[in-house]
Amino acid sequence: MFKRFLLLFVIIFNLSMYSQVIIKDEIYLSDSSVMQENTDNPVTVTSPFYGRVYFRKECMYNWISKVKGEIVVGGDSQLFGNYNCDCEGGASCFGCIGYWFHNFYNKPMGTDVTVSIQYCYDHQWIEVPLQFVYVGNDQYDLYGMNPIGGFQWESMGYVKFIEQTPPDCPNADGNFCDDLFYIENPEFEILEHTSAYTSHEKLCDEPTDVAYTWLVNTPAAKVSNLYSFTNDSLMVCFNRNLQRWKFQLNPEKINLNIVIDLCYSKIIDRGWVIVDDTSDLNEIVSNGDCELALQSFEGHKYYGYKIPDKGYLLKEVVMLHEGIHKMNYDKYVQDYKYFFYNTMYALQDYPCSYFSNPTQAKDFGKIFYETGFADFWDKLDEQYDMFYGLAGKTTFWSNKKLRKEREVNDSKEVQEKIKEYIDLLNQKCNNLKG
Repeated sequence: MFKRFLLLFVIIFNLSMYSQVIIKDEIYLSDSSVMQENTDNPVTVTSPFYGRVYFRKECMYNWISKVKGEIVVGGDSQLFGNYNCDCEGGASCFGCIGYWFHNFYNKPMGTDVTVSIQYCYDHQWIEVPLQFVYVGNDQYDLYGMNPIGGFQWESMGYVKFIEQTPPDCPNADGNFCDDLFYIENPEFEILEHTSAYTSHEKLCDEPTDVAYTWLVNTPAAKVSNLYSFTNDSLMVCFNRNLQRWKFQLNPEKINLNIVIDLCYSKIIDRGWVIVDDTSDLNEIVSNGDCELALQSFEGHKYYGYKIPDKGYLLKEVVMLHEGIHKMNYDKYVQDYKYFFYNTMYALQDYPCSYFSNPTQAKDFGKIFYETGFADFWDKLDEQYDMFYGLAGKTTFWSNKKLRKEREVNDSKEVQEKIKEYIDLLNQKCNNLKG
């Protein structure tokens, strides 16, 4: 037991002695070792430009020669090492002596270069902790942790990137954008409309409804400006460094339309008088309707609006209530917009031969965006309806909707606005009496 504890202590002590790598203009090694917080197997670096990838693996006659590994560059792979783990020892066991190298030509910018290495220990393969360290001049040195020599980091080779002239894409008709590496994600903006936008007052079908918030979902042209985009709304070009077509939506924002309005037919049926703002209180007082108005204002405190017939409806309060629905909807949009962004990223991965000309690429891109937006919208609408109890007409959903509506009406903002009207009306009515 004591020996096991001592061994563990020695291992921890040795590991704690190594300093972290400082990467500036050069690399500083401590005790012939290199340490970073994150090591792994496999490890990956990315090509900074179009060109050749040169990999060199050291094959000294020591533990580094008792390995096998694989390098994968953009789908092309090459095995190296080839040590015979069943061998009983001697030079005949080694797959290479000195060093081994391989070139991968014509690799686009952004190509991943991944290396994995295993070490033969007691006739079994174990993974070697690896790390890449940038040393300048587009070169990354590869280090592996010595599994038998005090856990020191030792050089195992390097990857070097060498620029090559990328080929043209004749299908692009000269529309090149070699400096466009990252597409800009358009922001989503919610545009508010009245019922005149779509004529959808049928949403006022619940007895408690005096106003409504509707996320427009039909027809398509009313849902978003994305469905009004033409081919000219989409920029298409070919990046020779990436060897990929690039697509960029020209509008900076994608609009989502929402209707917020009063249930006018219900208001007319009840004979309610709409109070637009506090300036209307003077007319209430002059008409001698203080008692009815106060009873109406108090009725706003409770969702369902206990307003007597021919009473007064506070438009500011009701629209503030609906505004909170809009704010919550916007939160959902900001959370779910990344589903659409993933669609945009997927469109950036087509090679030159996929489209015969930019027009064909635009036609494809427009349909691609519209389909991706429809998927995003369906997911957004479904989740929002489930959150607010709008997903069905059963008792479960009706109760959930009622609970959510009460939460909004009980909010500090709404209750303070109601109190503001009550206090001001009381003041005006008392002044009239005095």
